[in-house]
Amino acid sequence: MVVVGELQRGADAWMMILEMGYRRLQVTVGELSLQSNEEPEVERRVISLADWLKDMTDDMLEIIWELEEGPDPQLEACIDWRRVDGMMSYCYALFDEGCNLRDMLEERLEGDNDKDDEDL
Repeated sequence: MVVVGELQRGADAWMMILEMGYRRLQVTVGELSLQSNEEPEVERRVISLADWLKDMTDDMLEIIWELEEGPDPQLEACIDWRRVDGMMSYCYALFDEGCNLRDMLEERLEGDNDKDDEDL
């Protein structure tokens, strides 16, 4: 039989995972935002930027998937679901913002590639 104290510790640990996911999304979106404000550079930078964007997208997806899995069902009675719903709303908003920034940067990359093709 699982002791209530153990369940509460498990619930607290899951809330920490949620908070860390939120912070990781904040950092990722911040990095995307900074990149979106920089001027595109030389052609080799375009390739590395494309790889970087893929990595950022993969990171954001991994975070959201981890958070959507939710806690162990045994912990559900110990979870503050209003707090979880609020945090998840913030996480989804950050995820959407990150996706929009990624799309903007990808469009910029495609425009730079088209411009390079015209120069040939």
